[in-house]
Amino acid sequence: MSFEHNVTGQWLDNQYQLWKAEPERLTAEWKAFFQGLELGEDLAPATLTPELARRQSAVDSLIYRYRDIGHLLACTDPLSPCPTEHPLLSLAAFGLTTADFDQTFHPLRYLQPSATLREIVETLRQTYCRSVGVEFMHIQEPGERDWLKERMERGRNRPSFDRQQKLRILTKLLEANLFERFLHRRFLGQKRFSLEGGEVMIPLLDHLLRQAAALGVGDLVLGMPHRGRLNVLANIFRKPLTNIFAEFEDNLEFGFVGEGDVKYHKGFSADLEVAESKIHLTMASNPSHLEAV
Repeated sequence: MSFEHNVTGQWLDNQYQLWKAEPERLTAEWKAFFQGLELGEDLAPATLTPELARRQSAVDSLIYRYRDIGHLLACTDPLSPCPTEHPLLSLAAFGLTTADFDQTFHPLRYLQPSATLREIVETLRQTYCRSVGVEFMHIQEPGERDWLKERMERGRNRPSFDRQQKLRILTKLLEANLFERFLHRRFLGQKRFSLEGGEVMIPLLDHLLRQAAALGVGDLVLGMPHRGRLNVLANIFRKPLTNIFAEFEDNLEFGFVGEGDVKYHKGFSADLEVAESKIHLTMASNPSHLEAV
């Protein structure tokens, strides 16, 4: 007589209830059996009506569109009111309404296998429609797009900094700001291609430099236009300030020639110690007003 003829439905149900209450009393084989049974029930296909299928497809399209043009709602202009709505990003554009907010959907290529529409929209708006605008869906390599999506959406495009990191960002912002203010006061009227309004580039480059050094990069070459070049040379490359100021003075006695705006064309290189590692930095010369680096 085979094994299944000795197992009654009542006995199997008793074993199942025992597994739920005291799983340690069952053998490993029976525990695995009941775990598989519950997993199979969880994965059993649900009845998908045409209307539910349409709304699921609409949610997938909405997610794609936020990634594609969500930057149109990003608040990036401090002199203009921040946009709050766009017809192509409205629920109505996808045949959805606020009544669907608490409905659970199972989107493809999303952070998690299931989420309510309210959670999905909040995540997308926080990621793509706040103070950072992102355009990346033109990238043709799927792996690169997925890499960006995962990192941006998981942290809502707002990284978490500890106290020391915040203090360093503040320090670099102050250095960038004070440098421009000094040049404006000391060399009034001279052409300087100020970084004012874009000082955040200095802490950004500082972080990039420190990360590169920590990852073992030994040589970093940077090309850039005239605007902000002196600030980058002073606060990232650590070019001696006396050299920079002498170039403003056109002081031939010390061998510095900065007549006209030649100082904005010059390259520079330096060996720096960053994040307990040594790295060689090179600023490429940019002798053309057509920005040929």
